[in-house]
Amino acid sequence: MTTIFNSTEDLYSCIGQAFVRIPDSHFGPLHEARMVIRFVCTNPNGQILLNGRENPVGIHFGEHGAKSNLTIWLATHTMHQIMLGELGIMKAMGQKKIKAKGSLLRVRALSPLFVEGQKIYPHILAEAGYL
Repeated sequence: MTTIFNSTEDLYSCIGQAFVRIPDSHFGPLHEARMVIRFVCTNPNGQILLNGRENPVGIHFGEHGAKSNLTIWLATHTMHQIMLGELGIMKAMGQKKIKAKGSLLRVRALSPLFVEGQKIYPHILAEAGYL
């Protein structure tokens, strides 16, 4: 499988930082619903947790003890494609590139976060020397 990142640290410093740089105002629905979303990425392996039970919404890298309402398993390359806007979340699910545990309606709630992340992510890749 194709991968852009050589290490988990690269995953966190690029994809993770995109979530960190999204303005807090875009996390309102996540916070209001008190949702906890865990992304479990492979190749390289890593986890990103968005915790809507924290104020402001917590963004954690690596294993975290918070129980998630929604867990999404995907290849890091798939997450990269989503963050670039090359692949939609629902299309990735239809292509079985994403496995989710939890309400599929909650997956749709992620769309506004990805829209904001897609504006930021290419700049982060450029800063890190990937573009």
